Amino acid sequence: PPKVIHHLVADPFEMLNIWMEQSEQVIERIYQISAGHPNIVQMICQAMVEELDQDGHNSNLLNFEHLDRATSRRTLQEEIVQTIWGQMNPLARLITLTWPEGARFMKLSEIEQQLNAVGLEDIPPERLERTAKDLELYCFVRPKDNDRLELIPMAFPAILDFMTDKKRQIEIVKRHYMVDPEGNNPAG
Repeated sequence: PPKVIHHLVADPFEMLNIWMEQSEQVIERIYQISAGHPNIVQMICQAMVEELDQDGHNSNLLNFEHLDRATSRRTLQEEIVQTIWGQMNPLARLITLTWPEGARFMKLSEIEQQLNAVGLEDIPPERLERTAKDLELYCFVRPKDNDRLELIPMAFPAILDFMTDKKRQIEIVKRHYMVDPEGNNPAG
C-alpha cells in the first residue's frame, strides 16, 4: 500500500540524511512505477542516490530530476520489467504489452479486444479470467467496480514503450503462447 511505500522510501533516506523536495509527489511517482513492489522501490531509490552522488556538489537533497534520470536508465527499466513480469505466463505478458498507455481501467472484454487486435483470438474465457486473477497476484491490476480492472503500475506501459519494440516483443511472446499457453516451459 502507498503508506508502506512512503516509509520504505522516506525512512532509509532519513537515516542516510538525504531529504526530498516534494517528497509526497516523488513517492507517489515511485509508487506508480513500482506498483508497491518493495524490490522495485529499492532499485529506484538506489538509482536515485547514485544520481545524487553524480551531481558532485555534495548535496543531500533529492528531487524529481534525480528520479527522472534514475528511471531513464535502461538497466533500471529492464530490472523493473523483469521484476514485474517475474513468473508471468505468456498470456499475462501479452496483456501487459497490449495495455494502452494512459489507460487506468479496462474490462476483460476490452483486454480481449486488445489481444484480438494483435492476432490472438479465441482465448477461452476461463483462461482470460484465470490470467486476470494471476495479474492481481502479481500486483499488476486490482479489481474495480463494474467488472473493471485497474492498472497499478501506471508507468509500466510507458516504460515498455520506451525500452522495447512492442510489436516485435508481442510477436515473440505470442509465439511462446502458441507453443505453451500456460507458460509451463521454464525456458520459454
